[in-house]
Amino acid sequence: MGKRKENAKEKREKALAKKQSIYQQKERERQEEAARLLEKERQEKEKKQIDEIIHSLCINEKDLNRNKKSTAKAAGLKSTFVLSEEKLLMTSFGAGNSALYEKYIDNGVITDASEHSVLEVQAAEHQFNIKGRLPEIVQVDNPLYAKSEQKSKPGQDMIYCKDKLERIYFNKTFCDNIHIQLIYNILDIEKILAIYINNVVYTLNNLRRQPGEEHDDFIGYMSLNCAYPEYQSSQDAKTKESYTIFKELINKPQMAYFGRTFLSYDDKGKKLQGKALQQHEEKCYYLICLLGMMRQAMAHGGKKVRENIFNLEESLDRGKGQTQRSRAREVLDSVYSEKVRDLNEHFLDHAKKDLYILIKITNADTSESREKLINEYYKFVVLKNYKYLGFSIKHLRECMIKQDPNQRIADKIYDTVRQKLNRILDFLIYRYYQKEENTNRALEMVNQLRLAKSNYEKEYVYVKESRVVWNALENIIFNDVLPKMNGDYIKDIQAEDFDIEMIKNVKITEDATTFSKLIYLLTLFLDGKEINDLLTQLVSKFDNIAGFIDVLQHENLYCKFNDKYKLLECSVQISKELKIINSFARMTEPEPVAKKIMFIEAAELLGYNESPDKLEAYIDQMLTTGKGENQQGKNQKSFRNFIINNVIESDRFKYLVRYGNPSKIKKFAQNKNVISFVLKSIPDKQVCAYYNSCNNTKKDYFDEMCDNLADKILNLQFTDFENVYTRHTKDVDKILDKERKKNIVRLYLTVLYLVQKNLINVNSRYFLAFHCVERDAIVYSNMDVQNLKKDWSSFAAAFLKEHPLNRRAQAYMKINFEHSNWWAMNAFRNCTAHLNAVRNADAYINDIGKFDSYFELYHYLVQRSIIDQFEYDSHHKSKKSDKNIITKEEVDPDQKLERYFNLVLRHHSYCKDLVKALNVPFAYNLARYKNLSINELFDRNNYLPNKESTIKLESNE
Repeated sequence: MGKRKENAKEKREKALAKKQSIYQQKERERQEEAARLLEKERQEKEKKQIDEIIHSLCINEKDLNRNKKSTAKAAGLKSTFVLSEEKLLMTSFGAGNSALYEKYIDNGVITDASEHSVLEVQAAEHQFNIKGRLPEIVQVDNPLYAKSEQKSKPGQDMIYCKDKLERIYFNKTFCDNIHIQLIYNILDIEKILAIYINNVVYTLNNLRRQPGEEHDDFIGYMSLNCAYPEYQSSQDAKTKESYTIFKELINKPQMAYFGRTFLSYDDKGKKLQGKALQQHEEKCYYLICLLGMMRQAMAHGGKKVRENIFNLEESLDRGKGQTQRSRAREVLDSVYSEKVRDLNEHFLDHAKKDLYILIKITNADTSESREKLINEYYKFVVLKNYKYLGFSIKHLRECMIKQDPNQRIADKIYDTVRQKLNRILDFLIYRYYQKEENTNRALEMVNQLRLAKSNYEKEYVYVKESRVVWNALENIIFNDVLPKMNGDYIKDIQAEDFDIEMIKNVKITEDATTFSKLIYLLTLFLDGKEINDLLTQLVSKFDNIAGFIDVLQHENLYCKFNDKYKLLECSVQISKELKIINSFARMTEPEPVAKKIMFIEAAELLGYNESPDKLEAYIDQMLTTGKGENQQGKNQKSFRNFIINNVIESDRFKYLVRYGNPSKIKKFAQNKNVISFVLKSIPDKQVCAYYNSCNNTKKDYFDEMCDNLADKILNLQFTDFENVYTRHTKDVDKILDKERKKNIVRLYLTVLYLVQKNLINVNSRYFLAFHCVERDAIVYSNMDVQNLKKDWSSFAAAFLKEHPLNRRAQAYMKINFEHSNWWAMNAFRNCTAHLNAVRNADAYINDIGKFDSYFELYHYLVQRSIIDQFEYDSHHKSKKSDKNIITKEEVDPDQKLERYFNLVLRHHSYCKDLVKALNVPFAYNLARYKNLSINELFDRNNYLPNKESTIKLESNE
């Protein structure tokens, strides 16, 4: 009985335990489900918050979901190298631009190339399946599989010149594809330099502000083989003309736009005289000769001339004209050294208040901690090491500021110190990632950005990471940074004088290759964005070359350059030098002596229509009488300050006066079709913001807003701003009036800037295409450049005869060759080389009808320019000989050109078929020809995102 009771009790206890266990299990599941739902709710809330920030940061939402990279790159695959006819090497992305060795594929057998391999690779028919950072499997082509019989050799290039190119640069041929990839990076460097040096020469000519300056290629007659005294006294007619133009140019007040280097005034603003002026002119002569040498090499030269760019030490110190060429190098060295010395000597003076604030914020009490902080700040603000982290500190800061729901950092009370505040915040973010415990966070962020295939995914990474940074820095920002961000505090700072010795181990040295110094010379003529684009592109190419050299050395493959290209063996060093130059090269600020000419050109740009004499008198009065304390003096001072702050100090204005003649450029703002097109190409949010800031009434429709703003731009005059009130006031009407005028003048400058810049960018693509035609013709068939210039289509015709296109494309291209014209192609090439369509746009801009892209606008201007040249050459004596007349019958025997020209004039629009006929020199590269000939393909990434990008080549409408 007792035993049964015990068994029953035991059963009850087991049942109770089981019941409790089931209850506990269900409770755990309930809690886990609640936690899962809570986490899901938190993630959804976080995603919603991140989405809101992304959309608030994004100006053009159409770009958010546009894919920016291939799935293979996103998965982590960097390169697939052919090492031999049967062997491949795959690499993945390492830190910075370095490559990690992943897989060897030898006769189909796949093995790990290192113990740290992260990619999974399987062979498939003619391709490989790769599993990397992405969840899905990615397919990539096998480069050993020949897609065509003509390109059976691995790594064969588009013009079948792999062996010839390898002999030029390495004196040998190879069965790998690494050497040819390296070579095309060298050719890319030449292409990059060709665009920028051509534009720089254009800006110099443009500053003359003379009609017909496109015909005065005076820089082409300035030779490094000629010493300056010989240049001055030469009796050669062309050289004498060149010297006259040179003297006129360097004494132009507009030369002050390029800073002190080319300014013929002393520190006190007085004109140089006597020996000082002679020395200044000699310096300018040699610097412009160097620019001329670069342009001739990049725009016109064959292989022997182009290779001098990579062989500057020898080409400047030896051979013909050794003394004067060495003198040119000395002048270049002095310009670079002067900049570096000035940068180092004034760093501590310029940074002392920032350093004082940072010392207080970071509690750097000891001399050691201060020196460490100063060195870190030098690396940040001078060397700009933050640019090479793999992500944007600036964008991370913009995202971080949005994390504050009260938007205190964005408050207007900090507007007067915004630049300093942003700089200090950027430094604190940079310093956060320099800490040892956060370096992995930086690497992980870079990896996440590499995974991002669209802009939205990239923005998501930034915003999510900014939440972490915000949590780490929030207290410092509010407790230590913002209280110090006011004008009175900063003004009262009595910072100590720091010893220059504190930066001796980090400061920039004056040592650099002549190549890098020549690149610095180019930057003196460029704006901030152009400088960054130029140097970033060059750094990327030299980093790539260094990476290819590493792979060649790792695989024990031949890697000895031709003697003329020895410089490329120092690609790592040059990359470092260019990064340093990018850290201190900034758009040159105009010297104070340019004040009057800047006001004159501002007035011309804003529509002052009186005679030059009246304009000069008007500006003199504005600059002098505004000093009085009477009402007229106060009004003049307000007007002057408004023009300085909103026009003259605008980067848009500085770009326009460098790249255009203000009295010509203003014509863009006198054609409503042009204004309307530009406004509709600006992101909708910006247009709405401009409209709301310039008007009292609201409009619901975007087109109505654009129409309203177009009318304001169309009717804008310089004198509209005479009565603006810029002094401190509580009068709401005066404040609103000033803000409206500020915004309308900014929009006006933006419209002009966008037209000018985009026309120059379009021109650059055609200039570059002709550069490639010359280069490829020489490599492919040793064609004489002078023979090529007699008929620009000759190389393409010969190439397509040996390498025919498919039947349909061939029939289509045959029509375009038949419609081409030797004279028109030459006129087109000269037009692109000298930017004539941009320079003389004012003559034709008011005749154009509606257009939908810069491609259409550019080609209308080009075709009108060619029409005028046709009429000129048909009625004037040839430049080559006074005895010969070029008749219309010689230029256009079957009158095809005239039929095209009549269509352009009749319809006030460009002729599509004429574009295709002018572009036949590029037909040997079918992809390039299509992209340069068809509007939808040319502008597909910028202006026509919703249109079909697949265009039938056979259509010849």
